[in-house]
Amino acid sequence: MSSTATKHALVLAAIAVVICGTAKAESAKSAVARLYKDFAWQALSSQSELFGDVLANQKKSVLERYFSPDLAALFVQDASCQAKTKEICNLDFDPLFASQDPSVADLEIGDATANTVPVEFKSPASNAKVKLEFKVTMITGTWKINDIVYTDMNKASLRKILSKSSR
Repeated sequence: MSSTATKHALVLAAIAVVICGTAKAESAKSAVARLYKDFAWQALSSQSELFGDVLANQKKSVLERYFSPDLAALFVQDASCQAKTKEICNLDFDPLFASQDPSVADLEIGDATANTVPVEFKSPASNAKVKLEFKVTMITGTWKINDIVYTDMNKASLRKILSKSSR
């Protein structure tokens, strides 16, 4: 290879490194924010005919955009139980808002520390602050939610709630 061709190859390689380096992977905080961006409508409206199915009733392929595969499978298992029995199985509240009748104000998503993304908001009905901890894990280069801990519900875990024996 001539020195000119070598220089061109090095320049192209350097450009590729710069371009790839600027395309940052989604942060853990952004992964949680994306979930709220796509499903926060649940706290504003009950018109699923306009917005689509609520989070807990999504297909596994949709859930796996946000959650680890095993947590997504637990959501699907619970939705299947509810469809079969026509009753509540394990999940009896909206997992994003820790409430059966979600409404929120002042939603804040904090920075991740030790694979935990804190979320805090106010309940307009009681003006109480609600705190959640999203436990995240890196799966094939993408942050996924592996559990949600409900600080104000005696540190209840979404994973444990969904893992209870179904009917």
